[in-house]
Amino acid sequence: MIKKMKISEKVDIDEMDRTCADMMDLLNAFAMGKVPNAEYTLTDLQQFCESLVKTQRNDIEGFKPGSWPLAPKVEQDGEARVDFVFRPTYIAVSILTRFRMKYPDEAKRILGFDDALRQGLKFSTYRNLEGHGTWGRDDVADNLKILELGDVPRHVLQNPSPSPEMAKVLDEYKDRLHLDKETGKRKTRKKE
Repeated sequence: MIKKMKISEKVDIDEMDRTCADMMDLLNAFAMGKVPNAEYTLTDLQQFCESLVKTQRNDIEGFKPGSWPLAPKVEQDGEARVDFVFRPTYIAVSILTRFRMKYPDEAKRILGFDDALRQGLKFSTYRNLEGHGTWGRDDVADNLKILELGDVPRHVLQNPSPSPEMAKVLDEYKDRLHLDKETGKRKTRKKE
């Protein structure tokens, strides 16, 4: 399981795919309560979150701050930007949000944690959770699932002030998410 966020030294599609998949594996394990555990401790998780905060990119010329691109430069086409900038950013934001909610004291010990999360949430709204091209809207459901794994909708809708931009995006999709706007919790459907 990934213990430190890694940015490729060059554009290497296989390496970037692996890193994104490793991040997603960690998010899934964390969401299912399988992490932390004896092999992947709370300290490991906290150190991974710290590495996320340290690797957030705010220095890419011509690119808005707050993302986690997996390549050293952001010169890829639209599809690659979705796969290697936006998707890892959604995953990073989800991991940080879940960590903030579950381990607030440990999150406070990470210098810059709240600023990184706030910037990451804002960056995550720039594509309105859509993918690239003609079928870009089809990616919205997958991206919402990533955010749900991190409990981002509940966190943001209950406390929109750190990210009014994300609150607005999630409000647009609340019916699709079946969320209660006030609590951010999933509505239960009535059986017919």
